[in-house]
Amino acid sequence: MKIETHSIAWKGGTYVGQLNHENIPHGVGIHKITTGNLLVYKGSFVSGKYHGRGTLTTLKDGTVFTGEFRDNMPNGEGTLDMTTSVTRGTFVQGVPHGPGTMTHPDRHEVYEVEFVQGDLGEKEPIVKRRC
Repeated sequence: MKIETHSIAWKGGTYVGQLNHENIPHGVGIHKITTGNLLVYKGSFVSGKYHGRGTLTTLKDGTVFTGEFRDNMPNGEGTLDMTTSVTRGTFVQGVPHGPGTMTHPDRHEVYEVEFVQGDLGEKEPIVKRRC
């Protein structure tokens, strides 16, 4: 069975991938936003929203999130790779929340951390290992 892919102008850029019966992204595709924030999302869509496994790349600064999405936001297990650090753990409504790990810019130490709605919690980070 051949999966049909389509290319359409969509939400500030272009979308290439599967569509539902209403011509809305649904299934697997790539959304390139070329206005405002330059972003590329590659992954699963449900009724026009980033939903399921995917990768979101911010072209301006090179930030990459790879993991689970729900309603257009990181939500579930994932990895956020920024120029300043790499964060792995659970994300809730776009921000890290709960236990995870963080690697600092020099990439020589990995810390066990506890996030509370995107911020480091009261618990002091513990060095997990030296790289």
